[in-house]
Amino acid sequence: MSTQTKHERLAEAIRQRIETGEYTDQMPSEAELTAEFGYSRSTVRQAFTSLENEGLIVAHSGSRRQIQRGRRWYWPMSSWENSHTAEADAWAVSIREQGGTPSAEVSVHIEEAKPDIARALRIEPGDRVVVRRRVRLVNGEPHQLADSYFPFWLAEQHSVFLQPGDLSASGGLLASVGLPQARYLDEISARMPTPSEAQQLKASRGIPLIVHSRTGFHADERPLRHMVTLMTADRVHVCYELEP
Repeated sequence: MSTQTKHERLAEAIRQRIETGEYTDQMPSEAELTAEFGYSRSTVRQAFTSLENEGLIVAHSGSRRQIQRGRRWYWPMSSWENSHTAEADAWAVSIREQGGTPSAEVSVHIEEAKPDIARALRIEPGDRVVVRRRVRLVNGEPHQLADSYFPFWLAEQHSVFLQPGDLSASGGLLASVGLPQARYLDEISARMPTPSEAQQLKASRGIPLIVHSRTGFHADERPLRHMVTLMTADRVHVCYELEP
């Protein structure tokens, strides 16, 4: 005997219809599903809420719920830092190669380093850092929140790190000032977005964030940059190539 509730059974039936393509863009209305399955409006709403929490459908005020079919953009983490050009950074180059139109909104700040940033850059908490905050967009839609933290001595020696705008340089900004990164330390985790992050990324309810952190080191082992990138799990395919 099934232990599923009515709304769980209905949600499963709808899920199967989405997977088989019977439902493509718009969902049937609450009234239509009530008439077809014989469930109450309350049960239908509970089923819709479950599917919204899974990120399968999206509710829009005053219109029918839409089926979420976002594209995943490939992010080749082993090679993308080698693709910086004078016209575009490596991320933008990668998106263009996949047929997308990349853009970025950039702001520059001087802040006190929080403990996790200080630890990554091997400085003291409260020391000044330069932060270049980026909202990355693909085809005009939010794709990533990417914050790059630099130790303040870099800005004192090279004013380019304080310049506003979406800057790019062949080999990257650090290489352009004679400080190429010799190795990287990557960390990947996942969590649910804060309300602010969800709003900035236009994240569907129930979709977690992938949190990618990369610390870049000079050949002398000085940390030069710590970058934290947030992206919704339904919009990106992260790939690494590792040599044995």
